[in-house]
Amino acid sequence: MNKKHYRIAAFVAVALAGLSFLFSPSGKAKTGDLDPGFGNNGMVTTSFGSRANLHSVVLQPDGKLVAVGEAFTATSNTDFAIARYELDGSLDSGFGKGGKISTDFAGNVDIASAVQIQADGKILVAGGAFISSATGNDFALARYDRQGNLDPTFGNGGKVSTDFFQNSDNIRALLIQPDNKILAVGYAFKRPSFDFAIARYNSDGSLDQSFGTGGTVVVDLTLNDDQAWAAKLQADGKIVVAGYATSTLYDQDFALLRFNPDGSFDTQFGNNGKVITSFALGNDQARALTIQPDGKIVVAGFTIGGMGFDFALARYESNGTLDLSFGNNGLVKTDFFGRADYATAISLSPKGQIIVVGQAIKPSNFGGYFVMARYRNDGRLDTETSTEAKTVVSFFPDRFASLDEAAAIVIQADGKVVAAGTADSPSGPVFAIARYQDELIFDRCLKDAGSENYLKLNSVTGVFLVNYFSNGTAYRFEGTSLVTPATCKLNFSGRGEAGKINGELDNCVKTGRVTIKQTLSEPRKFKIKDDHIENNGCRP
Repeated sequence: MNKKHYRIAAFVAVALAGLSFLFSPSGKAKTGDLDPGFGNNGMVTTSFGSRANLHSVVLQPDGKLVAVGEAFTATSNTDFAIARYELDGSLDSGFGKGGKISTDFAGNVDIASAVQIQADGKILVAGGAFISSATGNDFALARYDRQGNLDPTFGNGGKVSTDFFQNSDNIRALLIQPDNKILAVGYAFKRPSFDFAIARYNSDGSLDQSFGTGGTVVVDLTLNDDQAWAAKLQADGKIVVAGYATSTLYDQDFALLRFNPDGSFDTQFGNNGKVITSFALGNDQARALTIQPDGKIVVAGFTIGGMGFDFALARYESNGTLDLSFGNNGLVKTDFFGRADYATAISLSPKGQIIVVGQAIKPSNFGGYFVMARYRNDGRLDTETSTEAKTVVSFFPDRFASLDEAAAIVIQADGKVVAAGTADSPSGPVFAIARYQDELIFDRCLKDAGSENYLKLNSVTGVFLVNYFSNGTAYRFEGTSLVTPATCKLNFSGRGEAGKINGELDNCVKTGRVTIKQTLSEPRKFKIKDDHIENNGCRP
């Protein structure tokens, strides 16, 4: 047994009023089913009073969701639109006005495409804003406090804009470094075409002069359009960026670039920091990427297939070469209805699945649907641990040619998948969110025989759930932990608005000890003894 440690950022969920949330009425949730504990049978839609499109979502440490996009105004311009949701999918009344915020930059078209939560809880939103006819569309960022007020310590009254070439510039991905510096990744128009563009900002919104040239990096891969759509930070601080490069007018390919922390190309990656991948003649566009714990990079987008487009995935080794053990020599294509399928977002489940969401068009009614595909680590559709390897959802199924599209994904610690995007309601596009069930496998389960106190732990991923009773109220804590498989002792910890938790599980003698410190109270200690065998999910 190896000694590799696994660490994922810890977080704690809020207190629950009872045990009804913990198990579905049937006693077992099916992977891929909509979660009835979220919104209206697993679905939520939000109107901003006019047309609105959702482009990105993030999970706060307390489990709340923050979704961003744009909302149309009375003058047919658009503003940044932000909504925050409670764990059950209801709007958070303590955020903005009834859970929603709209932010205008210069009275023109403003579109939010990305969102992140800072370590101090502030909310950072990025996209594009048309500032003036002199500069055109610029990189645009806004920062808010926990209540949704613009942060006056960031940029000019909470807003920042950056022009590249006095033309069209847009942010598509947003990253926050461990040192709190901000990376904005997208594209800038430098005549006659678009190029990859990156800007790095200090925590106050000023450009970081130590990055690239004056805080920015621009990369022209071809003489035609090149656009960056996704980015991730590696553990060593290197920046991985994915998008597409146009070799000829009608032939676009996946483009994957890696940069050193100072903005220079990582020459140990691909061809001097660049990798171009073609699926077939025609349009191949990368829209999302994730990095596996083993350092392999998975990129998702779409490619020409059949009568339209298919989901397209490529997996790369850490040096940029295609991973030949994945799919067909590193590439995977997935069709839904034989028409147009677009993958827009990707993530990894606690069980190690690769989960991709996007849109699929059904020829029978020309409608667009929220779709999700689950893959095994080798690229095959996961028909073994998933009820359905491919899932299709329509928010307004009675509407002909209704166009719904999932644009973003987050995965909770309990394995539930949240897909967010836009639904085509009878009154126009609205924010749309769907949450799906997932049966997370816990291989260490300890429960008090005389109470409902229990501890669940996945000793591979470090995901844990703790339930305990205090004065007639059940409290649930969930998070991830540091796991040392080579020893008996498995330690875990988490922190959130509900309190702080520390625990220890002794795998050899099958006992667990948990210390919980709630707000304004003394620490509570209780011991959990083994009342179940392993691999049963702690079910009765």
